[in-house]
Amino acid sequence: MRLTAVLAFLATPVFAGVLLCEAAQGADMPAAPAYSPLPEYYSSGSWTGCYIGLNGGFSSSRTELTNVFASELQTQNSSGFMGGGQVGCDYQVGSVVLGLRNTFNGFTENGNATFQAAPLAGFSVHSKPDWFDLLTARAGILLYPSWLFYVQGGGAWMGSDQYLRNPSGSEVGHVQKTFSGWTVGLGTEYMFIPDWSVFVEYNYSQLTAADLTFTDGSSCISGCSINFKPRFQSIMFGLNIRYGL
Repeated sequence: MRLTAVLAFLATPVFAGVLLCEAAQGADMPAAPAYSPLPEYYSSGSWTGCYIGLNGGFSSSRTELTNVFASELQTQNSSGFMGGGQVGCDYQVGSVVLGLRNTFNGFTENGNATFQAAPLAGFSVHSKPDWFDLLTARAGILLYPSWLFYVQGGGAWMGSDQYLRNPSGSEVGHVQKTFSGWTVGLGTEYMFIPDWSVFVEYNYSQLTAADLTFTDGSSCISGCSINFKPRFQSIMFGLNIRYGL
């Protein structure tokens, strides 16, 4: 009993010294740095609002030409660049985005086809699509707050010049026509900072066939009818700036 008391008496200053030493060291250590959360660069503003933007890309067209008098079918294939602008409005409900958009672009395409049957034997048609207009409704899902995947569909219009050339290559007729039809497409859009976004999309457009009549002083004195059935597809890349409602 007496030995235990003596040992406790001797150990007390040792433990007190250790505690004082640790306290002193703790007082000298710098405070732990305060960390603020990293900025969420992927966050975006609301998709609700109207926008305007520019686009560019590639297009390809296929037009079926029928010599009405001989039931002869020829095909024009062409491709080129296109570019223009778009304007639209969206409304966001949770992770769903609904909207309307109008896109107007110009073409750089040219196509040719030559008939073999009378009365157009040796005659060729040179087609020059000038512009197209797509008025579409779209619906999309937000995979992330700033990343939208969407599908769209609506009406399509295309303005085109058609030139008829005789076997010697001289232009003998010209008709300007605006075709109308439908379009469907899909795409993805990324809002890299609030109200600014980039997108890439694909569209397929089918236009209603129409008979165009060309008059030539030799082979088509009373007029030769050619049925045009155009379709085109496009891949476009674009930039939008958005204005909230």
